[in-house]
Amino acid sequence: MGTKTRVALNVTKFSKVEIQNKLLQLWCIGVIALCIVAGIWLKSYVHVITSILTISFVIPTSVCISIIVDRKYQNTRLKWALIALPFLVLMTIGGALLLIPVEPYTVSYPKRIIPINSEIIKMKFTKDSHFYQVSVGSQVVTNKLQELYVEYLGAGKMDRRYLSLQCMDSQNQSLEISTYEASIKPIISALTYLNQRPSFTEKIRINVNRNTGALQNGDIVMSINDKQITTSQELQQLLVTPDTILSFLIDREGKELIIQFRADEFSDYANQVQLHLSSTIDLSSELPIQTYISKEMLGDSNGLPKTLEIIHQMSSDLIKGRKIIATGSVQTDGTIHAVGGIEYKLITLSESTFDFCFIPEANRNEVERAIGSGLIPRLTGELVYVKTVSDVISILKDS
Repeated sequence: MGTKTRVALNVTKFSKVEIQNKLLQLWCIGVIALCIVAGIWLKSYVHVITSILTISFVIPTSVCISIIVDRKYQNTRLKWALIALPFLVLMTIGGALLLIPVEPYTVSYPKRIIPINSEIIKMKFTKDSHFYQVSVGSQVVTNKLQELYVEYLGAGKMDRRYLSLQCMDSQNQSLEISTYEASIKPIISALTYLNQRPSFTEKIRINVNRNTGALQNGDIVMSINDKQITTSQELQQLLVTPDTILSFLIDREGKELIIQFRADEFSDYANQVQLHLSSTIDLSSELPIQTYISKEMLGDSNGLPKTLEIIHQMSSDLIKGRKIIATGSVQTDGTIHAVGGIEYKLITLSESTFDFCFIPEANRNEVERAIGSGLIPRLTGELVYVKTVSDVISILKDS
């Protein structure tokens, strides 16, 4: 007869209170993680720490930590309630405010200064020093919760642009196009300065935020009064005489159209639909240098620092141990056009030390007005207004 072996299994039984306490610990750890992530995100997003952040995140985190280190777990239900209450109140109020619509508008806010390095340009870097670009953020506000956020957390207090959602979609499309073109123009401009100009053709594209009237978003301007137009400045010169007849030769999806305006009528129409020009570039061959397109860096204002960085890396040292920041929309011929959000760029500059910051001459009045109003804190470096890439290079070499 075989013998039977009995195996004793020791199963630890937890009481109801102990299970509650374990769940409470896990809950507290989750709350702490959420508070840290949300706090870091908001801090980087609004650029300030406010009392709202303290109430919403620091206090619940402190309560959770105190519960975790408390081994006696007294008044467990009360602690659960204390932890959940701020979140329930905030979510209830936030949900109610989220349902209250407001007239859509965009706001801008200062962000940060970023070096032009291998994360932005794909090329061979021969020097460790870099030029810097200054970035501006923006947010679309469509409900009361977002409005309170930008009002009290420091974002977009200076600038509101009321646009319909359709206009915003059109504006975003134009921004994406200008971002793509801005990834090409700095390379062409730099290579042209270095006597390595690539082969390409450039056409002017119509961008409108309200797609009504004779001109439509995406129309290609072949000529105006039989003259090829390559920049907004050239178009402005044709508007000097109000009764001048402007004859636009337009390429619309492969079909040629002739559309005529009187100069004064076109000016009113352009303001009404918020018309602006951008260029489309067709390359004959692939460029030897590439730039990365990031959703964080949309638009064309970083064209100038990209151009300077390429020239710096492919020729003599332009930086010479200095911290140099630049902003400007660079064209293929090296001219520098105005940029948007210049006030926010100046606020970002006020939080950093630098030697030079190159700014488009076309932004001079806007910059001087902002500084004169006391809106911009004291700057540590020198602002230099420039019209062309050659102007910047000459200043850097002579200083």
